[in-house]
Amino acid sequence: MAQSIGGFIRQLREARGISQAVLYAALLSPRQAIRFEAGGSVRADTLLALLRRLQVSAAALQAACDPLDEKGDANMRAALGKLAAWGDWPLTPAEQKAVLSALASADTLTLPLIQRIGALVARFSPLPWASYRRLWHKAQAFRTAPDYPDVALGLCIDVGFAALFGREAAIAADFLRRGQTVLAAAPATWQAALLPRLQFRFLTAIATAIPAGQATAAAAGDELIAGLRMMGEVQLADGFVDNRRHILTSFDLHPTWTEAELGGAARAMAAASRRVPDLDVAAYQRQLPGLDAALAGRPLSAFESVF
Repeated sequence: MAQSIGGFIRQLREARGISQAVLYAALLSPRQAIRFEAGGSVRADTLLALLRRLQVSAAALQAACDPLDEKGDANMRAALGKLAAWGDWPLTPAEQKAVLSALASADTLTLPLIQRIGALVARFSPLPWASYRRLWHKAQAFRTAPDYPDVALGLCIDVGFAALFGREAAIAADFLRRGQTVLAAAPATWQAALLPRLQFRFLTAIATAIPAGQATAAAAGDELIAGLRMMGEVQLADGFVDNRRHILTSFDLHPTWTEAELGGAARAMAAASRRVPDLDVAAYQRQLPGLDAALAGRPLSAFESVF
């Protein structure tokens, strides 16, 4: 969904520490300014004057307020569709190009755009670490915005997963430190949503355990995973088991599949098959190191009830 023009202007105003009284002086009354930032409309000449005061181009305004999935090109719509459907669905080169174009074309990115582009960049192969750093830099312009802690922490989590999947321990450690900074500097009134808190805790446990070797790393996050299963959060627990297996594999710390990993993979593939049209399950399974040996001729679906 597109954000309103007034919401975009409010984000920029707050990020730059400009009061409503200063920005809207001789243009809108205090009541009109409040209505505008809440989603109301203003005359075109007033909007152009506001853009000049903020030194923002009309192109940046359009990029921020046009929903990428409704008015963007077909490749961007396809990329966003994959983002919503399945975590491991890779982007095509044309889709990657569309995402990078969105990142490069906006002279002012807003927090919602940073959040969505960051999630898409995580699907790239190879991963463009410079794009992550650019997104982080762009997000710093909004440190005073109410949504900043959520978006910044989410970006750190995205990079943490991507870096650990790609055996980039230093990059993971860097962005996990940034995440700790976000948590420490967040206002007392802010409370992170449950899922990001769990993800950040899981990533920190894995990253800390990896230097200690295979046995310690293989048990990292066990307490968290067991707690999620007790709460009935089977899908989330399976996701953490699969993520851990993926990370351990990237660091050559995964000698063989456990039955819990096979069960989680079986349930994940069953769910993906329902969401993704024409998914070639066999081809995907062949990409998972050691899976065929662990199955020993049995179908992966035979483990769907194993935890």
